[in-house]
Formats: sequence, C-alpha cells, structure tokens
Amino acid sequence: MAQFLVMPRAIPPLYSLDPAMPVLLRPDGAVQVGWDPRRAVLVHPPGGLSASSVAALLRSMRSPTPITELQRQAVSQGLVDGEEVVNLVRQLVGAGVAIRGHRGCPGRTASIRIHGRGPLSDLLMQALRCSGRGSGRAANRMPRSAAARWIWWCCPTIW
Repeated sequence: MAQFLVMPRAIPPLYSLDPAMPVLLRPDGAVQVGWDPRRAVLVHPPGGLSASSVAALLRSMRSPTPITELQRQAVSQGLVDGEEVVNLVRQLVGAGVAIRGHRGCPGRTASIRIHGRGPLSDLLMQALRCSGRGSGRAANRMPRSAAARWIWWCCPTIW
C-alpha cells in the first residue's frame, strides 16, 4: 500500500510600501519612492519595463502583495526575468521603503461612517456598498442651541 507524505504549502511572504509614500515618475526616466530627497529611493527600470510600468508595480505594493504576484505583473508588462523583481524588492526592503510581512490573522478592518445627507453622501454610501465594505450613516442628532434646532427643524436636508 502506497503512502503519501503531504507537505504543507509554504505561504509566500508579502511585501508592501507605506501607503503614504508617493511613487513618482521623474523626467530622467527613473521612479522615485518617497517625498524627502534625503530618504527617497530612485528606481531605474530594468530592461523591458517602462518607468510607468515600474511605478504601477510599486503602487500595487501599497497593500501587502506576494512576490509571486509582483513577478506575474512584471512579466505581463514585458519583463523577461522575474528574478529582477525579487532583486528590486530586496533592495527596497534594504533601503527601508518596503517591509516584508506574512499573512497572519486578519486584522480589524477600518469602519467607515458617513455623516450627513445629500447627493454626495448617497454616492459615497453606494460606492462603499459596491466595494463590499460595511458602512453606516450617523444618526441625525438634534443640535443643542435653540437657533440650530430651529434651522434643523425647518431645513433638515442641510444637516
């Protein structure tokens, strides 16, 4: 009788950039990661990729992304060797602009509350519903001052 050994599948590490760190195209064909000239990192596109493709790849790292997905994106954009992406990410981690993490327990998702009524808040609610995010509206509370209560009573649409 044959026995099979089942090996657990390795979970690839996730890499991400700080979402607040901008990814900018420079006139000289390089991609700059970060605002501060002292800490910003310049990335020169590897052969086969344009600066805009590298910028799109780096922007996709604003949320944690496995290296295999980054390689797939780069190859679909025209990069011949996927190892160049591994080297690029390794250099970004070494420079301190990217971090390496693992998929762990899902953290708490941010809650989104929309205050007010009107066309803008209706569009925001609709967009959040379509994105699959839970959302809610703040209850209309009666204002405390007499003048504000009068306006709230006469014109509830402005609250």
